[in-house]
Amino acid sequence: MKVLKKPIIFEFVQDNPDVEQPLIAWISAVKAGMYTADVLKLFPKAQISGQTITFEIVPQKCHVTVAVKHPVFLVKSITKTPKSM
Repeated sequence: MKVLKKPIIFEFVQDNPDVEQPLIAWISAVKAGMYTADVLKLFPKAQISGQTITFEIVPQKCHVTVAVKHPVFLVKSITKTPKSM
C-alpha cells in the first residue's frame, strides 16, 4: 500500500512532535501491507465509513483519516484530540 499526501503528516508533526514516532510507525505499517485488511489488523480501533478509514494513531490523542483507493491511502486529515477540560 502507498500513502499519499505525506506533507500533511510532516506539517502536523512540526506542530505536534509528540506524535511523530507513532505516525512514522503507522506509515511503515501501511507501506508493509499488501491489502487494507493487513493494515486494519494492526489498528483494531480503526473506524470504517465507506471508502474512508479513521485510524487511532495515539489513543485519545491523534487520528488519521484516509480515503482508500487500493493500493493507495490518501491522507484527508490528521486531528489531535483536544484535552478534556
